[in-house]
Amino acid sequence: MAELVDDVPIARTGAAITVVGNKMLVWGGFTQEIEGEGDDRFPLNIPLPEEDDEDYPIEEYSITEQCWRRHQTSGKGGNADNIPAFGSGSVMISMGGLVYLYGGWNDQQFSNDVFRLDPVKMEWEKLPYTGYPPVQKCHCGMVQYQDKLVVFGGIGMAGEPGRGGGAQYITCHDTTVTYGYSWNNELHSFDPNTGHWQEIDSPNRPPPTGAFTFTEIDPDHAILFGGRVEHTRMNHVYILDMKSMVCDGGVVV
Repeated sequence: MAELVDDVPIARTGAAITVVGNKMLVWGGFTQEIEGEGDDRFPLNIPLPEEDDEDYPIEEYSITEQCWRRHQTSGKGGNADNIPAFGSGSVMISMGGLVYLYGGWNDQQFSNDVFRLDPVKMEWEKLPYTGYPPVQKCHCGMVQYQDKLVVFGGIGMAGEPGRGGGAQYITCHDTTVTYGYSWNNELHSFDPNTGHWQEIDSPNRPPPTGAFTFTEIDPDHAILFGGRVEHTRMNHVYILDMKSMVCDGGVVV
């Protein structure tokens, strides 16, 4: 086991991670503090970075040195609006030497923004967009296809009637998540170079689900396993052909 030294991150859940070269970057998540006294004690979720932390830190773990470092980040042009404020349940990948973060939840609302991090300058930029983006959500999946981001599923706001792409939405009644929102099986692609979102109508897509594993298995295919809707946990497997955007699967393992 690697020895953790230097700036070891505080304990958390729901963080977004990706690997750039030989370094793992960790952003956001929730930490927890116990409030109150005696029988009135209760856990309080605290989004990261905390509101009063003006360094907007991102954690870095060096795989070769086996140690942690903490870096201050900033927003492009000195604008804090260019820094993501939705660190829990976001998804983050590296592509072309840059880092992209989508979605998330900050204990008050969801996000459907895309942010780009320059890991050399440690500078964030919120990307403008055109087209029809996914709903504001978290606990979705994101992979790379060519020079685009492909985003699937999650839990968030209800979908708008008449939207294309053939997505389905299941109203969330599970009060341990967030009452009144919905699980979805939206499929979108985003081109960071043009800022354009495209809805994708994919046959045989997985049912609405969130909190699954979604990862590339080769440049043209991604695999999805598991997930949940309400109190039901899934164990199905789907493979997405990103050339045709057709899913094959539904296999229970």
